[in-house]
Order: sequence, then structure tokens, then C-alpha cells
Amino acid sequence: MSHLSALEGKPVHAQTARTVVDSVLDRDDLTAEQRANLIYQRAQANMQLKDYKACDNDLQEVLKLAPKHLAAYMMLADLAARSKTPAEATAAYSRVVQEFPDNALSYNNRGMYLQSVGQTQAALADFQKAIQLDGKFLPAYINQGFALLESGEPAQAEAALTQA
Repeated sequence: MSHLSALEGKPVHAQTARTVVDSVLDRDDLTAEQRANLIYQRAQANMQLKDYKACDNDLQEVLKLAPKHLAAYMMLADLAARSKTPAEATAAYSRVVQEFPDNALSYNNRGMYLQSVGQTQAALADFQKAIQLDGKFLPAYINQGFALLESGEPAQAEAALTQA
């Protein structure tokens, strides 16, 4: 419902998602992992509703229940990118890398953020690290190609995009 809210631009879908999650969370038979995943879903709804404080509170609760919840760390970084300074957002993405140093996605996503704030060389280093970790991680090749295009290196960009 949260994604539908984003696609259609209708907050009512995110509000519905939040209501459903809250009703399911009333159950006593949920495991910590189930509870964490439901709260994560509510955080997504809160993000769509631009209720950043509630989103952050939900994500902190998720990490208490499931300390290695990759999606929660990623959403915290996305939340920082939307609602905090570039330095705070970079620190949040770096925390994902610190928590998941062998995960190509963590480097790729930090690279995408760095690229978005004009730190092309740092972004390229992250895309390269993602590729080193997972040579079949297609998004890193594509992101590397576009970053190389933006930095005025069309031949290298073509090679990266061809590799993709």
C-alpha cells in the first residue's frame, strides 16, 4: 500500500497501510522478526506520509527487535537524505556500509547518494567496490556508467554500460 501511495500520489493508501499494521501488531503471537517486519512496513507508510519523526521512531524500534535488519538501515539513510543535512545523510549511508561491509547494495546506495550531491569520485569508488563484491550486480555497473558520463569519460562509461 505504501508503494501504491507513492505511485498514485494518494496518501490514503499509506494511511490504510498504517492502520492495518497497527491492528496486526495488537496480536500477542508475533515473533520479534514478524513484529520488526510489520513495524518496517509502517515506517514505509510514514515515509510516504512525510511523517519523518514517526518513520524514524519505527525504524529505531525495528533495529531494537532485529539489529541486522538491512532494509531498516537503508530506510534510515533514505530518511536522512530527505530530512537531514548532506553530512548527516552521508553518515547514515556510511553506517549501512559499516554494518554490511560485504553487501554490494550498501556501497551502491551510498554511491547513488554521493552522486546525487555531486561527489562523483567518491560515488565511483563505491560503485567499483560494489562490483568487486558482486561482479553480477547490474545496478552498480549502470550507476558507474552514468557517473562516468557525468564526469566526462564517455569511453569508460560505454565500457561500464556494455558490461551491464
